[in-house]
Amino acid sequence: MFRAFKRLFIWLGLAAEKATETDAINQAVVERGIRDAKAKADKAHYANGQLAGQIALLKDQIKRQERQRQETQGLLQAAAAANDEANGIHYAEELASLDQDLADNKSQLTSLEDLYQQNTQIIANSLREIQKFQREFETVKVKVAVGRNLEQLAGLMKGSIGELQGMMGDEMGQSMQQLRQSAAGGEGQMRATLDLAKEMGSSGREPPFFFLKPADAIVVVNAGETGQLPYPSLTANLHHEIELVVAIGKGGKNIKAADALQHIYGYAVGLDMTRRDLQNDMKKQGRPWCIGKGFDASAPIGPITPVDQAGDIAKAAIWLQVNGADRQRSTVAQLIWNIAETIEHLSAAWELAPGDLTPEGVGAVVRGDTLEGGVDGLTPLRLSVV
Repeated sequence: MFRAFKRLFIWLGLAAEKATETDAINQAVVERGIRDAKAKADKAHYANGQLAGQIALLKDQIKRQERQRQETQGLLQAAAAANDEANGIHYAEELASLDQDLADNKSQLTSLEDLYQQNTQIIANSLREIQKFQREFETVKVKVAVGRNLEQLAGLMKGSIGELQGMMGDEMGQSMQQLRQSAAGGEGQMRATLDLAKEMGSSGREPPFFFLKPADAIVVVNAGETGQLPYPSLTANLHHEIELVVAIGKGGKNIKAADALQHIYGYAVGLDMTRRDLQNDMKKQGRPWCIGKGFDASAPIGPITPVDQAGDIAKAAIWLQVNGADRQRSTVAQLIWNIAETIEHLSAAWELAPGDLTPEGVGAVVRGDTLEGGVDGLTPLRLSVV
């Protein structure tokens, strides 16, 4: 009997030793995985630091070339109007050379931005790997007590995750800044950027900001009509943006999001028209950009539909077509700040009054274009640029 017990204890001791060795091997594997993932992320983060500088310089160069191209095009047109053949040939050759340089630089910019995104994805994947190790460790920790070595490993995980999330800060900041540009290339690209930002710990919700349009900027377009939108002065770059307009029926200040919907009378389809070149000039100079937003006829709006007739606006599709081709298409559900939250923020800054209109929400248009926009459940808006 004693020998049997002794053999049993020896077997248990060997099993325990084997389990300890297995744990040690697993620990080494995990530690090596963490360090490898972090090394890949470090390399990608360093490369992105270099790329960011190159991208900024290239963008500045492209802007200068585009301005030079516009000037040269103007000189060419002036030479043609004056029948100045010699200068006309010179400016035509210069314009062709500028076009080629612009095309080359834009192609290079696209390649650099693609590399930047690839490196950002490497950092994100490395972070996911370490987070996976951490989840598995936490699962084990719940089931069994862990020793000091494994606690040190947990510290390595936590520190590495914090460092990689710090790296992602700059990369995701760049990505979030490009969201609106991505929207023009398709909702899928924009949503992919948002999804990655959320996974990396960003809410994607910068504090909302507001601008005002004067009441006389409104152009009312009745149901079934095609409104007239005069092309504004002082601009060569008029941009559109489709909007869901919220008509306030009950005023108030510091309205909570939970109560905000009770203050709404109805909804309408609207357009936010922008003199983009003037707006950009004001931004560069650090000046208010009212001249880019608050000009005559810059706020076309369709009929207001009362809330009880509008359907489920929170999930409604929203879209805009120019000359029959889609320019914008999404849903109200994709708003970064929903309707109630927007009213809460807005009413904290200004007291809202019945009759106030608040848009919730791009590309250039020219004379002769026809714009038609809609929100499911509301009367569409149709305009012709004249």
